[in-house]
Amino acid sequence: MSKIKLDERIENAMNAFYEPRSERGPMAMQYGVPDEIEIAPSPGFSVKSDKWSALLRELILFGPGTFCLYFTTLLILFFYPIGGFSFPGFFMVAATAFITYAGVGDLRQIKNLAVPATVIAGATLVSVVRSILPVPEDLTPYFSWAIYSFPFTLIAAKLVQMWLAEKK
Repeated sequence: MSKIKLDERIENAMNAFYEPRSERGPMAMQYGVPDEIEIAPSPGFSVKSDKWSALLRELILFGPGTFCLYFTTLLILFFYPIGGFSFPGFFMVAATAFITYAGVGDLRQIKNLAVPATVIAGATLVSVVRSILPVPEDLTPYFSWAIYSFPFTLIAAKLVQMWLAEKK
């Protein structure tokens, strides 16, 4: 008996959602805004701020962080035979990697650490190529030609960032 009552209540509740609207007569009272005058909702402040905060994060954190991480890694790798790897070098790499990581997006997602790792791998690749290929004595300041390979590293980091955003 109670199962029948429960089924009836569920059926009545479901029918309330699927019944067509009743036709309004000319004398029917209307409460609220008529359907013809409804205003489309505009994007809220949080949606607008998300767009601008993402752009500012890219310009203020990701770009300079990637640039500093790239050249800090190159500096440490080029001068490793002379001075070794010290705590200030580790601190500089860790700080610039964090700035790049913060510029990528959400700090709670560990997968975003792939972007700083891409920048470090790009700088390491440049260092390996430089150590293999002969460099004329005019280019002894080391960084005279490394600036030309930075855009490739930046593009690779941006591609990894977009790939991680799509992966979710």
